[in-house]
Amino acid sequence: MSPRFLESSVTFFYTYDFELSAWFYEDGLGLELCLAQGS
Repeated sequence: MSPRFLESSVTFFYTYDFELSAWFYEDGLGLELCLAQGS
């Protein structure tokens, strides 16, 4: 997985649900929490 692809995926995630992603981003573990919850 290339960094560019990962960056695009993260950008899409943040754009797709800005409210949740903003909370996750502030928490600092958003991606890990998202994966852990399987959502």
